Amino acid sequence: MSRNKVYLSLLVASILAIIFYVSYGMLNIGKENKSYTVSVIVEDSSSDRWNAFKEGLSQGADGSNVYLNLVSTAKFSSLEEECSIVRRELDNGADGVIVEAAFSEDSDRKFYETVSEKPVILVENDMESEALYSTVMPDHFGMGKAAAEAVVEGEKGKLAGARIGIIGGNQKKFSMQQREKGFKDGILGTDSVIVWNILTDTSRCRELLREYMEAEPVDILVSLSNDTTELCIDYLLDHQDTDCRLYSEGCSEKTVYYLDKGMIQALIVPNEYYMGYQSMKLMLQKLEQYSTEIKNIEVDFLSVTKDTMYDENIGKILFPTVR
Repeated sequence: MSRNKVYLSLLVASILAIIFYVSYGMLNIGKENKSYTVSVIVEDSSSDRWNAFKEGLSQGADGSNVYLNLVSTAKFSSLEEECSIVRRELDNGADGVIVEAAFSEDSDRKFYETVSEKPVILVENDMESEALYSTVMPDHFGMGKAAAEAVVEGEKGKLAGARIGIIGGNQKKFSMQQREKGFKDGILGTDSVIVWNILTDTSRCRELLREYMEAEPVDILVSLSNDTTELCIDYLLDHQDTDCRLYSEGCSEKTVYYLDKGMIQALIVPNEYYMGYQSMKLMLQKLEQYSTEIKNIEVDFLSVTKDTMYDENIGKILFPTVR
């Protein structure tokens, strides 16, 4: 091939490359990946009980065009207060919200009016109408039943006549109602006696626990939420002469620490890391694929004792930040 033909071939190739590059750029104008803001609203967000959940959220959002806004909150005093925070986040530009419903009963209409135009994922606790929102949470009835099974296993056939006190927590949440039902179902037939059952929010539990333990001491304390478990720990630390075994639900550093110290006989631990991860992935599906499908994802939980807490598979749930 002559030198002129070589030059001509190179020139034609260069022109074609330039045309392709310009055409590609014109076709992709306005097709930049869209970014999203997702607000996460859970009760008492600074509590370390949410650490694993937050880690899961971050991992679920990794590599995506999502700004994750973890909203600072305290205890919610009412449904109206929680809805006002959700409304504020949406008005400030959030494209979707991941929410712990702090109040289950009579909340659907008010909540739907607040969030109806944006994607919503419910975590930890549900509302009355399951068909309205996608959910990511554990089997709460199963967790309550697992707590009963832990008591049966831990007491080794010594339950006949044993006196049990239950701290069933905030019954305004379906999750707590289901945990209480699960425990009562699981403890049937053991010949133990449920002496009292505290069914109120955390603000009243501390006082009632002290009053009930003074009036009618029990052999076994069963706590069905992380917050009430921490209250039970505080009580037992203040009354170290109390001959009482504690079985409970929890996922905070405090509950895990006192499991290791032997104060807690068994701890029912939901997989909060996976709950955070799955809720973020589900939200991305709704935002990026414009999906309106209602999905309900059930995360697992474990029953953990001091002897099993450092097993490899259990450690991945108890200590998610060391993955």
